[in-house]
Amino acid sequence: MLEWIEDHVAVIRFGTDGVCRVRPPGGLVAARFRHHESRAGMLLHDHLLLSVKEQRLDGKWGSAHSEVLFEDTVAASAL
Repeated sequence: MLEWIEDHVAVIRFGTDGVCRVRPPGGLVAARFRHHESRAGMLLHDHLLLSVKEQRLDGKWGSAHSEVLFEDTVAASAL
């Protein structure tokens, strides 16, 4: 699922008003939390927390385009 987000969804904004957009070359910065059981009795599932800052090709850090990520939340969750 994370690989799908990196390949098809994630872009870094930079430049004046964030008009330039590129894929994060080194992938996304993320933390995964695994739950073995929930209050509802559901078994093993993961939560993923994505960083809002990602590294560009030039080594500088830019902002992940959060609107694009939000638009594909349901698709990513289904994966």
